[in-house]
Amino acid sequence: MDLNEAALPAVQPETAPAAKAPASSTASALISPPITPESLSQPLPPPPSAVSAAAGSSSSSDADPDLYWLRYAIQLAHLSEPSPSAYCVGAVLVAALPVPASSPASAAAARCRQPADAPAGHVVLATGYSRELPGNTHAEECCFLKLQQLSPSPDAAPWSPAVRAILCAPGVTLYTTMEPCTTRLSGREGCTAHALALGLRRVVMGIAEPSDIFVKCTGAEMLAEHGVEVVVRAGFEEECWAPNRHIRAVYKQGADDDDDE
Repeated sequence: MDLNEAALPAVQPETAPAAKAPASSTASALISPPITPESLSQPLPPPPSAVSAAAGSSSSSDADPDLYWLRYAIQLAHLSEPSPSAYCVGAVLVAALPVPASSPASAAAARCRQPADAPAGHVVLATGYSRELPGNTHAEECCFLKLQQLSPSPDAAPWSPAVRAILCAPGVTLYTTMEPCTTRLSGREGCTAHALALGLRRVVMGIAEPSDIFVKCTGAEMLAEHGVEVVVRAGFEEECWAPNRHIRAVYKQGADDDDDE
């Protein structure tokens, strides 16, 4: 999926997306200028619990952490700049405590803004949304790149050992509004390949990538085949698709779905 996102009136990106950068085998070369802690101080999206309350939901973040973080990713997706040739997606990397104080994950969490109403024992390691960083970046890719640039070895190719140490740890989950991509029209490495290279163990996603718009995606299948736990939260198709209504009015997984447009 060419993970890219659309914006709602209530949530606007802080800056316009940068110009497209050339592909590179090293993560650090995908970002110019380099990421700094200050450059990551993006405004937080509305707390997912507040969004749920506005929608009439009484669910507790502690009772269903996956639901909380998926809604958080949905809000991030709305920060994306719309593109006619790419999706608008949001993603958040989360660690379930305990996170040892001396661990790379603890250092990553210390650099992130933590939502006040987050589920107990959960910390944000990185967030991302489509095209947030230069180079036509995807939401999940932005999460990985932020961790890479703030690691002790940001120029390591393709990924720093510290980033892999964070993502392969038990209790780390990637939440994404849409299935991680496998084939990209740009020819760059897909987010599924990145996740597997980094040793990620668990992914929670909202919707599969439509098979009849850009490319056929097999991210969920590929992750599962490599032992990654893949959870698809049914019932959030319209919420996850909302930032992409500039591409198609309603969500359909493929051409064979009923046409509701």
